[in-house]
Amino acid sequence: MTKTRYIGKAKPRFDENFKRYAAMKKQIEKKIRAILADPYHNTEALQKRPHGDLRGIRSKRIDRNFRILFAICEECRVMLPDLHDKRACRSCDPKFPGNTVVFFAVQPHDVVYDASKPLD
Repeated sequence: MTKTRYIGKAKPRFDENFKRYAAMKKQIEKKIRAILADPYHNTEALQKRPHGDLRGIRSKRIDRNFRILFAICEECRVMLPDLHDKRACRSCDPKFPGNTVVFFAVQPHDVVYDASKPLD
């Protein structure tokens, strides 16, 4: 059986966060490698919340307080097919193959789930 190989794409906010939290660089890189190896393992599929709709987004815990938010294109397209035809899911490029993992943010728990900040 062939295992899917995932490729990562980072949004500008993720890159900014990565630089900002440079002290956690090794921990973040380790989690990114784990996500790309199997993005469904030990990650949480997010849902609609009172402050925003996070369907199609997953969360991976870095430590007690920090989270990585990302989407798996193949999963997002199945969950939100109405978005796929227009702009794909969560601002992803519709040309990305299904095995793409799009990283949106890496921040403290309280900040990363704040709906007033777009996932781009």
